[in-house]
Formats: sequence, C-alpha cells, structure tokens
Amino acid sequence: MQTISVLPDEVINQIAAGEVIENPASAIKELVENSLDAGAENIRIEIKNGGLQLIRIEDDGSGMSQEDAKLSILRHATSKIKLFDDLQRLNTMGFRGEALASIASISKMEIKTSNEIDSTFLKIEAGKILSLEKCARTKGTTIDIKSLFYNVPVRKSFQKSQGSIAKDIQRMIINLSLANPQIGITFISNDQVVFCLEKQDSSFEKMLETRIIELFGKDFFNELLFVFIKEDNFSMSGYIAKPTFVKKNKSSQYLFVNNRAIYSYRLSQFIKEGYSTRIQEDDHPPFVLHFELAPSFVDVNVHPQKKEIRLKDEFFIKQKIESAISSVFEPRADFIDPPFFKEGIEFNRPQNFSLNIDDESKASLQFQTYKKQLYLDVSPDEINFQSSILFDHFLVTLAKELPSKLQKEQVDGFAVFDLLALEARILFDQLKIGGIKKQELALPLMIDIEPDQMLLIEANLPLLSELGFEIRIMALRSIALDAIPYFINERETPFLLQNILFDLQNVSNTQAVEHHLKMKLAQNICRFAKSKKRGYTKEIAIKLIDELIKSLDPFYDPLGKKIFIFLQKIDLDNFFKG
Repeated sequence: MQTISVLPDEVINQIAAGEVIENPASAIKELVENSLDAGAENIRIEIKNGGLQLIRIEDDGSGMSQEDAKLSILRHATSKIKLFDDLQRLNTMGFRGEALASIASISKMEIKTSNEIDSTFLKIEAGKILSLEKCARTKGTTIDIKSLFYNVPVRKSFQKSQGSIAKDIQRMIINLSLANPQIGITFISNDQVVFCLEKQDSSFEKMLETRIIELFGKDFFNELLFVFIKEDNFSMSGYIAKPTFVKKNKSSQYLFVNNRAIYSYRLSQFIKEGYSTRIQEDDHPPFVLHFELAPSFVDVNVHPQKKEIRLKDEFFIKQKIESAISSVFEPRADFIDPPFFKEGIEFNRPQNFSLNIDDESKASLQFQTYKKQLYLDVSPDEINFQSSILFDHFLVTLAKELPSKLQKEQVDGFAVFDLLALEARILFDQLKIGGIKKQELALPLMIDIEPDQMLLIEANLPLLSELGFEIRIMALRSIALDAIPYFINERETPFLLQNILFDLQNVSNTQAVEHHLKMKLAQNICRFAKSKKRGYTKEIAIKLIDELIKSLDPFYDPLGKKIFIFLQKIDLDNFFKG
C-alpha cells in the first residue's frame, strides 16, 4: 500500500511561506529587497492595520516584462543565480526565488509593473493568477498584498497585536534605510506619514550621517564617532558610540554586511571587545556599522530570511575590528565613566518636600499629607535613640531602643541600619501607592527618541506618568518632558527613560507591565543607593526610620535585602575570640 505521495504545489508553497514569511515585517523586507535588487532609487512603503489588511510597495526600479511577471510568483524562479557556483559570488539581497511565491500563496496579491516596454497588471489569489492584462504605469513596480494569511487562519492567530507588528515593521524599515542611505524611503502607516527620507548623492560618510540624524536626531549623532578601515577583501565604515554613551541593552546597534541588515553575535562581540576596558562588561555601545566582505568570506545561505551569516577567517576579521575601534578613542586617562546611576546623581527632592518635619512650614504640611497617604498612623514619639552612633551610611543603636514594630523578638545587643536600603524602601513605597512624586521643570526637557520607541511611549503615556514622567510628543522622534521623577536630575533622565522603554518592550499585558516596571525602577534605585553614598546626619537618619516604621514592609528593601540586622553581645564575643 502506497503511503508516500508528492504534496500539491499549493501546500508546498504554504510550507515555504511559513519559513520565509513569519509576519508582515518579513513580507515587507523581502519585497523591499526585491526593489533594491531592481535598482530602485525611491521606495514607498504603506501599511494598514499592521500590514494584515494592506501592504503596498511601490518603486522606480527596472520593472518586469509580462513574461517575467508571470514567472516571478513561481517557486525557485529567480534572475539572481543560474549555476551552483553563483552562490559563492552573491551580491544581491535575494537569490532563492521563494519570497514572492510564498507571499502570493498566503494572500491576495496585485502586481503592476513596467520595464518601459511592457506594462503588466496581474491579480493573484492563493498563488494562482486570476487575471493578466496590460495597464498604464511608468517604469517600476507596485505590489499590493491584501489580507495576508487569509487562507492560513492558524498562522494569523499567532500574530502579535497590530501595535507590536507596526513596531517590528518600523524597526525593519529603519534597518533597510540605514543599510541603503542613498535610497529615498517613505513609510506610511494607516494613512499617516511616519517618515520621509530623501534620496541622497554624496559621500558614504555624509549620507550615513544625514540618515542617522533623520532617524534618531542630532543629539544621538553628536555622541558618535566615525570609524573606517579598508583592507583586501575587508572594509568597515560607520559610526560607533563614545565610551560615555553606552546603554544597558542592544536596542541601538545596527549591523550591516554587504548592505544587508544581519544578526551576528561574533561581529557584535568583536566590536564590543574593541572598546576594551573603556566600558563595563554589562554596557552595550550603540553603533551603525557597514562591513564589506568578499562573498567568499561570508555565507548568507544560513537562515531562510537571511538574518544570520557565517563568517570565514574570523581571527583576521576580529583583529581588524578591534584595531580600528581602539584607534578611534583617546587614551584611557581621558576616559570618564558613563553616568548611568554611577555619578552626579542625587536624590533631588522638590523644594516642597523636606525630611526636616520640625519645620512648621508649607513644606512640612505637604510632607504630613504625603505620610498619611503612604503609611500607617504611627506616632514618631516611639523613636528615642539615646545611644545611637552614625558612621558612613550605617546607624547603630541599642536594640532595646527600637520601636516595637521593628522588634520581632526581644534582642539584647545592637541594631544596625543600612540607610541606603532604608531610603530605597521609602521611595519604592511611594511608587506602589499613587505613583512617583514628580518635580516640575522650569523649562521642558527635550529628548530625541528612536522611532520604534515612540510607539511604546504613545501606548503607555498613563503608565509613564505614574512612574514620574510627564511627556508631550512633539514630532516623529522628539518628546518634551514637563516633569521627571524627583529623585533624579535632568542629566540622568534620558538614561532612566531608555532603560524603562527597553523593559517595556518585553512585557505584554498591562498588569505585568506595571509590576515589572516598578520592580525595575526599584532595582535602579537600589543600584544607585549602593553606588553613590549620600551624607547622612543622625537627625536625618532618625527621621528616615520614623518613616520606615510606617511602611507596610519595614524589614526589607525592594530587592529583598535586609534593611537592618541585630548583633547580640555573644556575636561580638565570638568574633573577638576568633
């Protein structure tokens, strides 16, 4: 009995589509790369409802004849390769001839194309040509993808939300525009122009500079340095961040090999190693770097979507990268540590917030109101530390003098408070109940935001307000902050906001977002507290403990570390006995 059979073409195409077309972003990537291979100088990309309703790619490339247009939707129909050996000499974006056939098999497609001799219109549904006729069109190609995944509902059900899809598409288009800074690219989402990047004709360095400023702003570009090296079969050019402009994530790293946006852990690691000891181990430098490698040095036929590559002669490449990056920087002696919660930050309390509640002023009245909102009603008369000693950020007092709420058991000896952990507890309590207090800024703080992050800000303005940020969206990549969390200063604000936005990308529902971001902010507070020691007086320390006993959880800081410990006389005796 025969059990093996040849699959129908439509099933084969849908299987191939699952490998090549994961989502609308991958469909757009394949179509735009076809436009680039066709020599387009201007490309217009339009989507509706995250690309699930409509994807339209319009270019001014070479176009296709009628016969080529018919063949273009067949699997393994390509103009890029003829022989197996051609795989070793690839210099085009696409080459397998699967993308258009895969997209056609899972959508309703229309193609309008002209090579100045023939002008052709095709209507395709589920991979089958429904109509073929002549049309009027100037040189180039327009492809409309309607109802993507309409005939594979299971795959459609696994797609992200429209907002997340739009963010992925925007990130992908940014990659394509940085990979090809000479190309004019317009991106429209739901009839709104997201960005319109002009075609350029100048030196590569200048074109890439202009494109970076268009996408990320002048402030971002001013933190970059140009790097260039050219050897036989190898060149690297682009911009890398100054050691003082590092991030805690890789969101601003853009890597291109032979004009193709790719992921390569090895290349990224070589770049980071070029910074040597100029950055810390958990820092990630932003960069926009182009590599030109001889086709024989790189294998792009590794991933169905050509996202990853395999390198040959890695040791040679590593040496060149590290040498080029290291030569850009000034000597180590001139280096200043990046400022992210490491220096220059203080707990900048607003003028109407004071720890000195003896001051019978308006500030004191507001502080009392703040206490009632946050804490249980406990009298400060319980604290009477007659024998306390303060050194550095530790307060030592007799255990028997502790308020009853802090004494889980009777202890003869000493209580030692870590005032840094204690203050982190108080700030986190404020975050949990009613949101972070804000400091109003006399002048708005303008910050450049990456385009894909702007979507996160727009969707989470109420949550960001709860975290202490009052934000107005000014333009494609610019926001104005009218207020910031009171415990940081303006210089530190962009770093904290970027850190929060990065974490926001990794949580999906509102409840999880709030919990995750609050914990993340608490971690930042605690890291700050341990890296920057404030000057404490005994009076301030006692007032902090007064606040602590009104907390619902006075024993641990937001990371679960103890705020104070007990030392008994026997502990000291044992210590000195050895």
